[in-house]
Amino acid sequence: MKAKILGILAGVGALVSPLVSKAEANYVEIPATFLTDLKATIGEIFSDLSLPLVLVITLPIAFWFIAKVVSVIRGGLTARGRRA
Repeated sequence: MKAKILGILAGVGALVSPLVSKAEANYVEIPATFLTDLKATIGEIFSDLSLPLVLVITLPIAFWFIAKVVSVIRGGLTARGRRA
């Protein structure tokens, strides 16, 4: 039984070893300037999107603030911030 298992493992090893040696020979090389280029690209994306991001954040706040000012002028607020 032990010899049969060892024989099967040896056969599997013989089949797998060419694949492993081939896999070790092929790898992806990352250039030395990869991180610098990536940081520059991300910085460029954020600088291009800064105005839309500011508008997306500030416009809802501005409309909420204007609505609050209008409600204060029309009816006033109680001490807890709700209409009387």
